[in-house]
Amino acid sequence: ANEGRVFIIKNKTFDTVMDAINRHRKQYYLDKYATIDPENSAENELRKFRWLADHGIMTKEEAQAKIDLIRSFDAAEEGAGQSS
Repeated sequence: ANEGRVFIIKNKTFDTVMDAINRHRKQYYLDKYATIDPENSAENELRKFRWLADHGIMTKEEAQAKIDLIRSFDAAEEGAGQSS
């Protein structure tokens, strides 16, 4: 029932331990998910970057820059598809 859970005793090292966990968690998500995946749908990518911003992994500005880039790629692809 407690598989995968980590229990941390709240003592004098609690803040240091939690800061390290949160720093590593953030870096993991950035390394794994902070780039645009061209194999993924635009909607899934938009959702991913919103999630990263909502969870404090990226700033709202960083996420918005990725979202704007995805939308510009998506618009360019739609325009290219209409001209053929």
